[in-house]
Amino acid sequence: MEGASGTLAMDVGDFHGCVVRTDGKLFCWGANGAGQLGTGNTTQQISLGSASAVDFGSGVAARIVPVEVAAGGNHTCARLSDGKVFCWGNNSSGEVGQSSGSSFTSPQAVTFGSGVVARAIGAGFTHSCAVLGDGTVRCWGGNAAGQLGDGTTNGSSTPVQVTTSSGNLTDVVAVSVGDFHACAVTVTGAVYCWGGVLGNGSSSNTTRAAAVSLSGPALEVAAGGAHSCALIAGGAVQCWGLGSSGQLGNGSTGNSPTAVNVTLYSNRATHIGVGISHSCAVLDNGLVRCWGAGGAGQLGNGANFDFSVSSPVFSDPSSSYLLSGVVGVAGGLTFTCAVRNSLGGISCWGSASLGQLGDGTTTDKNYAVTSYTPDFYLGTPPFGQLVYSSVHGGAVLASGDNHSCALLEVTYVATGPYTAREVRCWGRNDQGQIGDGTTTNRTSMTAVSGGTAGAVAVAAGASHSCLLTYAGVVSCWGLNSSGQLGDGTTTNRTTPVSVSLSLPAIAITAGDAHTCALLSDSTVRCWGRNRWTDYSPARSGTIGCNDSTTDVFSSPTAVKDGELSGMPTLEGVRAIAAGGRHTCALMAAGTVRCWGLNNWGQVAGGDESSDSRAADAPVYQTGQPAITAIAITAGIDHSCAVMANGQVVCWGDDTLGQLGNGTHNTNFNAVQNTSSTALTNVVAVYGGSRTTCALQANSNVACWGVNGSYQTGISSYSNQHQAIQVGAPSGETGSLDGIIAVSSGADMSCAFRGNGTVLCWGGNAYGELAISATSSTAVPQFCQFPVM
Repeated sequence: MEGASGTLAMDVGDFHGCVVRTDGKLFCWGANGAGQLGTGNTTQQISLGSASAVDFGSGVAARIVPVEVAAGGNHTCARLSDGKVFCWGNNSSGEVGQSSGSSFTSPQAVTFGSGVVARAIGAGFTHSCAVLGDGTVRCWGGNAAGQLGDGTTNGSSTPVQVTTSSGNLTDVVAVSVGDFHACAVTVTGAVYCWGGVLGNGSSSNTTRAAAVSLSGPALEVAAGGAHSCALIAGGAVQCWGLGSSGQLGNGSTGNSPTAVNVTLYSNRATHIGVGISHSCAVLDNGLVRCWGAGGAGQLGNGANFDFSVSSPVFSDPSSSYLLSGVVGVAGGLTFTCAVRNSLGGISCWGSASLGQLGDGTTTDKNYAVTSYTPDFYLGTPPFGQLVYSSVHGGAVLASGDNHSCALLEVTYVATGPYTAREVRCWGRNDQGQIGDGTTTNRTSMTAVSGGTAGAVAVAAGASHSCLLTYAGVVSCWGLNSSGQLGDGTTTNRTTPVSVSLSLPAIAITAGDAHTCALLSDSTVRCWGRNRWTDYSPARSGTIGCNDSTTDVFSSPTAVKDGELSGMPTLEGVRAIAAGGRHTCALMAAGTVRCWGLNNWGQVAGGDESSDSRAADAPVYQTGQPAITAIAITAGIDHSCAVMANGQVVCWGDDTLGQLGNGTHNTNFNAVQNTSSTALTNVVAVYGGSRTTCALQANSNVACWGVNGSYQTGISSYSNQHQAIQVGAPSGETGSLDGIIAVSSGADMSCAFRGNGTVLCWGGNAYGELAISATSSTAVPQFCQFPVM
């Protein structure tokens, strides 16, 4: 592979696998008899390291890149950063989405209708599915078992709507497609399945989506050959369906029409993946356990027979060395692959007769072998010209008040090429928030000092910055007067210092003067300023630990659950977002909990009183039931959430248009719709100081709120009370597109394209735009590396 990069997404089918690389390229390996590798031919590829990239044709702009891949029986689908879906390979049942042709060796566009975009995809044996921007699901292909979910058993090469007994299936956030069935997870953690494997107590096929009875809200679902599994909030795994090979993991080989608990031996799972007759779970310590059919070595435990309880995966059974640092897993017919430690390495095990392990051989392995290793250079790089690309995992872009940080893969071409994982920051640096050992403002993207090669996410507060590594380690730098760096002191740092956490972190967020980490057990730890004496009377509660008297917590402290008696540690969190002096958490069931200052209603609750422990935010529209969310964000004094139907609601301060509903009324209780024709099919929302931006499924960006420095992308100093599309950079026409991540600060906003370019617009007094000029601009500008 030329110029190898890390892994953004990976999936495997019956006899082939595919990986979306972090430089915006997609590669497939293994069997290719039906053209499922997408290379324009039917030549088998046994080595992932020498595979050719899939070409999406001249009709797809270079800045529009694949961000998700789904490998089916003998076909493959990809979702691009603009929300469009392409499929290729076997089309005998219409699974490629084409009305004619038995197979296609190159990508073919799937048609959903004008303006309709996808935000998730799945591929099975003879059918495919997509979650659309409005939270509904459409499927296409074979339908003998009702796996299209439209109430019929008629196959269709045109996507059809998945329905329940009461109407369209809605509020879906993810879909997984098995051989002759499919399952979806909704925003509340409910799981619905249709086709042949239901989990609702029945052994009959159903042509409409039916609810699965689980022990709690699901975070993920994975559909296999004739069984499925769900990851439950808190780390448990439950499976249902065919169990003849032990694939249900409960110590039995009996079938079960209802979900049964998998034996994980006190471990917590963070991800799951299933094959035709086997299942696997990634644990919160980075190890993998698999169960079920093992005749071809697909369990990776050094044996070649079935296991009805989970067993560990080895990378070399002779030395009992466990495969570690894993962040994702996927199962095929008789093989399995895992993504290692978010740096993008891939290991596979099991059957290799058609090259499906990607290691250059056709020899079966009953332990994990390396299929692909990125060429990251982890030492001190030489000088050279720099090009860069986006990366896998977490927030890859973050903005503070007047600085930003991005997680990059930097390719040094002067003496290489080779690639290095780096965190680079730019803009204001008076408190050391750039992390380069100085307090000099930086007008170009500057490397953070120290070991940032393992970074998978970044966060930026008002004047401090943090990074998260694949191992769950958090490091911070910059202003520390309130203990926001979490190192037990209040000493400013111009280079990263480590935060001491009891468990690995899986996400980070930073507010004005505080920082929070989501740990692998779904609890939250915060540190920094807790009590604000510049108010009269003083306000407190930013840390959420039920303490209203302590000013500063310089070490991580557990957030408490204000909705339960005794206020135990808050559990079941799946995302966090820190605002100026408050924080919100997205819970497993789709509800939102907030804590901290509430002077503008940003925590909600009906009055200005602060909340020193996590309490339910009344996320609802006036006169309507409570709304559940799929994504959250927080600004200085406002908060927003994305609903599963692609709409956005906000609450709190609206004096400058932060709520985006066309008014400027502060709202303590009722969450306001951001009503604008420009704001549809939203997948993520990003709160700046008093500006908010939304990323849509078609990769466009819309912003609203304060615009004194053009940070909403409008060439007028007037504030914007409704969402406005951000325009294209110079030399391009239309709207800004190809975006996969956004951030917004006090006076600027930035966006990350899937092809690796970073663009910023707004104020530039401290070099926030990372360009040679110093003036503000409403037109997105390409950020620059320093010339070396």
